[in-house]
Amino acid sequence: MEPDNISMEMLFFDSVAELKELFDMSLFDPDWLKMMAEHEASGNMTDSMHPMPDDFREEVYTHYFSEVKRLSPGTRISLCAETTEMWKRLGPKLGMNADSFVCNCSPVAVPGVTAERVTTTSDGYAVLDGQAAS
Repeated sequence: MEPDNISMEMLFFDSVAELKELFDMSLFDPDWLKMMAEHEASGNMTDSMHPMPDDFREEVYTHYFSEVKRLSPGTRISLCAETTEMWKRLGPKLGMNADSFVCNCSPVAVPGVTAERVTTTSDGYAVLDGQAAS
């Protein structure tokens, strides 16, 4: 049985120091920790919801997208809590975009719903076929 939808999302954290407080560092690749420390030191880690560099996130998402499609070709894959830039980069591959996507946390993420049936209202709510979820 294949899952209907998988939504991908990255860790959120404010700083490498906070990451070290929250997790056992032995769980992380040392090269990744070094990259994050350098990214933070460069002043580019300004968004706690997206602390990892765009190129890194794109690489990770692309890897998992390929693996999910290999193992479960009929499963929809979307991004959760991602930036417009990441949607521009990956949306065509996912068959969705930042204004029309099916995410696990959405009230319109029901079995069989395609991204074309989902839109977003001006205040950010997902709607199915133009109707707000009740």
